[in-house]
Amino acid sequence: MSRDRGPETLPVALNRDRLNGVSVPDRFECVGQFRVGLENADSPVHVHLRFDGPLGQIVDTTASNHYLEPGDRMFVDVTVAELDDPVAGTLTVVTGHGSVEETVQITVAPLTGGPVEIDPAVTRPESDPTEADPPTPSLSDRVAAAVPTVDTGTALVVGFAVGALALAVTAQVTVASTSVTLGLAAVLAAVVAAGYTLRAG
Repeated sequence: MSRDRGPETLPVALNRDRLNGVSVPDRFECVGQFRVGLENADSPVHVHLRFDGPLGQIVDTTASNHYLEPGDRMFVDVTVAELDDPVAGTLTVVTGHGSVEETVQITVAPLTGGPVEIDPAVTRPESDPTEADPPTPSLSDRVAAAVPTVDTGTALVVGFAVGALALAVTAQVTVASTSVTLGLAAVLAAVVAAGYTLRAG
């Protein structure tokens, strides 16, 4: 039982025209679960709700007997079993300890399934491993790539040329003579020739 109005409600007016009077529509149709809205206009009243026919086999309420004070409004939830086809029956509203009865023809239609939502993660194609971005080289790999590679032979030639040049310069400074100057020139020529050979190689 709930006191909040639902979207599909079967209205039942009590004590509106006379004591224990019941006013209901001739027919009521709904889809799935519905509510019975009881509204008492005057005088305390006991109400009994009875579902008959095939409808009585597929509906259920938390209680069949209800009591309302003057001015009370009450909503009775009616649960409906899962249906494949519409089911019809009657609801009888009884007041005055059985002295007054009113009947409503009710048809309940099955719930229709809505569109199925598909998870985008399920339909998204898996990424191709061959299209993955190449791995980022490490710092040590980048440093090694930036430093030029020098083979052993080249290093020996360069070292010999530098040593010979240093020795010749020292001799020229220490002994100032024509022969030493010529020797220095020869060493310089040899160093230049070695450098050219290395660049050409």
